[in-house]
Amino acid sequence: MGEHGPARGAGSLLAAYRWECAEITARHSGRSVDEVLADTEAERWFTAEEAVDAGLVDRVG
Repeated sequence: MGEHGPARGAGSLLAAYRWECAEITARHSGRSVDEVLADTEAERWFTAEEAVDAGLVDRVG
């Protein structure tokens, strides 16, 4: 396994979790997995109105 074995295993687990979360978000928002992953990678922040427009929430207040 080597010196970095556990870290490598954790990294692939995190990558799988990231992909699964993106798939779930895409399915519920009507956006593509690629769009969700791009926003995640860019650490994009949404205003309340932008979140509604992106399909991430149903409504605000």
